[in-house]
Formats: sequence, C-alpha cells, structure tokens
Amino acid sequence: MAEETLHREPGTDSGMSLVELMIALAIFLFIMGVVTTAAIMGFRTIATATALSDISVQQQNALLWTTRLLRYADNPSEGATPTSWVVPRSVSAAQGASGMTFYTYSGTGPTDGVPYRVTLTRDANANIVSRIVTPQEVDGYDAWCWEPTDAVSCSGVVAEVSTRVLVNARDGHTPGLTLTFRDDAGTTLSVPGAGATDADWSAWAPSVDTVIIRVFDQQTPTRVVEQTVRLENPR
Repeated sequence: MAEETLHREPGTDSGMSLVELMIALAIFLFIMGVVTTAAIMGFRTIATATALSDISVQQQNALLWTTRLLRYADNPSEGATPTSWVVPRSVSAAQGASGMTFYTYSGTGPTDGVPYRVTLTRDANANIVSRIVTPQEVDGYDAWCWEPTDAVSCSGVVAEVSTRVLVNARDGHTPGLTLTFRDDAGTTLSVPGAGATDADWSAWAPSVDTVIIRVFDQQTPTRVVEQTVRLENPR
C-alpha cells in the first residue's frame, strides 16, 4: 500500500502577530478596568450606606437615651431652697445650647432613687457623649456628693464616673446636638448667657417645662431625629 503523504498549507501554524496580541491585551485591560471600577463603586456605595445606617441607629439610640435622662430630671434635694436641677452655668451660650449638666432620677446607674449627675457634651474627638456621676450620700451631713470638693462633707469622696459615646464622629460625619427649652406656655426660653450667676440659673431652671432634643448629622442636615420631652417632676 502506498504511503499517504500529508500536505499542509503554508502559514497555518504562524500564530498571532504582535499587533493582534496588543489589541487583544488592550481589550482585556479595558474590560477589566470597567469591571474593577464598577466593583469599587459598588463597594463604596455599600460602605456609605452602611455608615449612614449606623449613624441613623446611633442617632435614634442617642435620642432615646437623652430623652430618658431629661424626662426625670429633678432637684437633688427638696426643701425651702432646693438645689436647681440644672447645674449652674452648665449650658454654654457659645455652644448654642448643645450641651448641659443636670441631675436626674432616671435610674441610669446601679442604684435607683438617687440623683445622678449627667453631662451631655461633645468630647475632644467631636463625639456626642454622656458623662454620668453616681452620687454618694454622706452620713451625718444629709447631703449628696458626686465628686471631691473643698467642702468637708465631700472632701473624701471618690468619684464614680461612667462615660457613654452616644454618636460617633466618623467617615467625615460630625454629629450635632441642640437643646431648646420652653416654658409651660410653649414660649422658648433664652439660656442664661455669659456672666450669669448661680442665682440667675436657679431662677431660670424652674421655668423649663419641655426640652426639644435634636440629634443630627452636620454634613447631611436632612438626617435628623427630634423629640420633645416634658419634664415629669415638679420644679
């Protein structure tokens, strides 16, 4: 039997030219660039949505916590001249009423029925925080002490302080807090300004009937939660 001879057309195994390879590589890189860009944008969108969702949750929790604290604000002692529920000069006019210190029987600590001292403020990192000091009753003096002072009854007190971050400043979002005070007729009360004395604050505090709390995102003003709180205890 005669052997069969295979014949191949010339140039059938020549492969790809350099130009063809470069074109194919360019198309591949273009497609990968589009896919990568879309993926990065998708991840950023998810991250932004997650951050805003976390901020909203923090705002709601901060509002609930602050509402509870303020609702049961009260004078830490009763009598002919009870101590004001607002700590004198605790609301700075320069802050725009964005922080204050007051006493509350809201049961926010380990013991019920005692006047905790609460400070709502912004810390050095722009977070909104609450600082709660547990009171200590001093035997023989019929008084409450929160931190050591020059007074004999409070000189040996060791402060019991707990700090809680209510809303974090993060990812370019700075939280804001404003407090608006109104009397029982609904009239907005001006906060005593610079130079106000303890007597000025003591005269102002009993006029407060409701407090409007607003927690918001300074970078996104539409992201705001608000609550009107009526003080439960008589002034």
